[in-house]
Formats: sequence, structure tokens, C-alpha cells
Amino acid sequence: MNEYFKLGYPLIFGLWLVVGVNWIKAGRPLIKRQKQYQPWLEPNSYLNKYIGYHFFIGGIFFSFGCALGILGILIELVLHHQLQVKLFCELSSQKLATIHV
Repeated sequence: MNEYFKLGYPLIFGLWLVVGVNWIKAGRPLIKRQKQYQPWLEPNSYLNKYIGYHFFIGGIFFSFGCALGILGILIELVLHHQLQVKLFCELSSQKLATIHV
């Protein structure tokens, strides 16, 4: 049951990955000054100048962290499965060896 629950993690991380990509997309026009973050602020205010970089870099880090989480869970699932198969093969070969002796 726990293995099936872990299969849902990549879906959750995938959604977070989409959020990170959206942050990156939101930050690019702000960096290029094609649009303003808040229209009522002055165009040269600190917030309007640098908020695009925060969105862009934050989106990259957020997406990178989610990708690492997905890889970690998938590696854990694969290694755990291989360990179970290896143990099953060893135990079954030991049983066969005791039967034949």
C-alpha cells in the first residue's frame, strides 16, 4: 500500500514544477521591462525593477528542487524494487538448495 501511495508523489511534484515554470514565464517580461509588476508604482521603483529577477530565479530553484524530489522518489522506488527482487531470488535459491541437499 505504501508503494502505491508513493506513486502519487511525482504527480504532486509535477504540479509544483508547473508552478515554477509559470513563475519563470511571469518573471521574463518583468526583467525585459515589457510590463510593470504593479501599475500604480513608479516604473523605476526598486520593486518594479527587481521583482522579475525574483520570480525568474525563484521559479528556476523551485522547478529544480521539484525535479530533484521526483528523481529521488523514483530512484528510491526502483532501488527498493530491485532489492526486493534480489532478496526474493536469494531466498528462493536457498530454498531450492536446501530441498536438493
